[in-house]
Amino acid sequence: MEDADYRRLGEHLSGEVEQVAFLFTERYAGDRRLRVRAMRLITTEEFKSQSGYHVELADEIRPEVIKRAWDEDACLIEAHSHVDGSARFSWSDLAGFDEWVPHMRWRLQGRPYAALVFAPEGFDALVWDGEGSAIPVEALEIIGVATHTPTGQTHGQLTGEPKKKSWWRGLLGR
Repeated sequence: MEDADYRRLGEHLSGEVEQVAFLFTERYAGDRRLRVRAMRLITTEEFKSQSGYHVELADEIRPEVIKRAWDEDACLIEAHSHVDGSARFSWSDLAGFDEWVPHMRWRLQGRPYAALVFAPEGFDALVWDGEGSAIPVEALEIIGVATHTPTGQTHGQLTGEPKKKSWWRGLLGR
């Protein structure tokens, strides 16, 4: 991901209420990287509800995002924020993934789908690629600037194991 886009995403995801963005990536090339080429920042008016601990998108947003990913032959990354606490997906996030991810992957013909959650103490990231459950992401690469490592707390919470090295080299980057 380009540094300017990363900074813009960080600014959007900050604040006193949860925020959401979708990142559209180049078609997955099998190199275990998703390269961001566009973002869709969700505005306040595009939420059905929005608070410091929960968001619900307006009904038209998800179909719009799916159509754009389809039209652009892109993979999709969902990013959202938590306003406090450690950087891991909540149980309600995970319950939503159980329904949303299989549908999304079916609509996008099996392309990988990833999710990021940012909190004041860092971020966590999961990716679904292939059949089965999510796997942790190894790194978030900001082109020419830095490589950030996810907390891995969610994967450990789900498996009862400490973070293991993912076979995914990095989620974003060149």
